[in-house]
Amino acid sequence: MTALTPADYIEIYQLYAAYALATDTGDGAARAATFTADGTMSSYRSNHQPQSVAAIREHTNTRPKKRIPDARMMHIQTGIHLTSAETGADGTCYAILATEDETGTRALTPAFYTDTLVKTPAGWRFKTREVFVGAPGDATY
Repeated sequence: MTALTPADYIEIYQLYAAYALATDTGDGAARAATFTADGTMSSYRSNHQPQSVAAIREHTNTRPKKRIPDARMMHIQTGIHLTSAETGADGTCYAILATEDETGTRALTPAFYTDTLVKTPAGWRFKTREVFVGAPGDATY
């Protein structure tokens, strides 16, 4: 297992930022580009069953195309924690999902990501990503 370098940390932090920006602005191609070609994402929407990169792209593209700061959802990620792993790195982070519906009602929802990251010729990418939204016992968790 190779230790992560300072450059690895910077690139991975940039990956987390690119994911959030692409998700919040409804850019499916940019969100998919944060994953490996065979990467997967699991969430309450998929009953925590892995979804393909194609499904991630399609779902993201159904969101209104918005620019920051006008997006209806914003990821506020904090506590990003990375550890070296045999295949690259494991990551976790907390997130606050700030959302606004069509009526202007705003909500803050807690979330937690668990990630497997790999270094590819194109840079670090998510191999697997799972998000838990809300609190244990909530319908969205």
